[in-house]
Amino acid sequence: MNVNDIINDIILKKLDVCIYRDLSLKNINAIRVGGKANCVIFVKNLKHFIYIVKNVVKYNVPYKIVGFGANILFSDNYYNGIIIVTKYLDGYKVKGEKIICEAGLSLPRLSQIAINNSLSGLESFRILPGTVAGSVYNNVSCFENDILSFAENIIYLEDNIIKTVKGKDVEKFYHGSEFIGSGKIILKVVFKLKYGNKNDIIIKTDEFIRKKKSSQPLNEKSLGSVFKRGENYFPAKLIDELGFKGYKIGGAEVSVKHAGFIINKNNCSSKDIKELINLIKAKVKEEYNINLQEEIEYFE
Repeated sequence: MNVNDIINDIILKKLDVCIYRDLSLKNINAIRVGGKANCVIFVKNLKHFIYIVKNVVKYNVPYKIVGFGANILFSDNYYNGIIIVTKYLDGYKVKGEKIICEAGLSLPRLSQIAINNSLSGLESFRILPGTVAGSVYNNVSCFENDILSFAENIIYLEDNIIKTVKGKDVEKFYHGSEFIGSGKIILKVVFKLKYGNKNDIIIKTDEFIRKKKSSQPLNEKSLGSVFKRGENYFPAKLIDELGFKGYKIGGAEVSVKHAGFIINKNNCSSKDIKELINLIKAKVKEEYNINLQEEIEYFE
């Protein structure tokens, strides 16, 4: 099978999807950059998603799974494969103190569901972009809370077999987990929270939102924090000290509000962002002898 065969099979089986040919990748990532993809499939049904993934893997068709593209920097090149977008896989169930959710459920919606059910634990994630699967995959953290700490079970696809692992057994690290590069595809996550006072949860959530809005350029097109924090340094502080706030290459700019963010100020290209990242890394290495590590994911 090739891309066209996969599409024809999907149409023949009347799977619950939307298919776009030669779609600009700017439409499916947070910073709005990238070239075009041969085929972009928006999936809406978990069983159909699994069926498509099994086929692209079986027939070795190039593919990439994307939620909201919150931390993915696509290249400006044409991608001759299939992009599978999961953000409409957003089903969920609440059972007592547990929320069982599909891979594409957004973190803001997950946090709101917790609030609606007087469940505490996810307050700091209310304003973060991205999906449940992406957040677990990258073990996102906010205000010293990491998402895997609240995951009781993770259901995933590996070698065409659906498996389950306990969240506490997943190897995790700062902005990362064992899922990275493993070929495991997260399907569902079960979060275990605790009952609390609904008003207290709302107040705590609002405070986290206020702190985020006051310090980060949340209304700009960005990929979030570009660089990982080190043991003894904060990248944004180093970048700020080097005078990079407001510095531009093409349409890409280091945020004047938070030096750890690069924003799409004026229809920038992926090339603009990469050049700015490389310049920052070189200057930080030269001045502080520190090798900054990217927190974002590159996809060619």
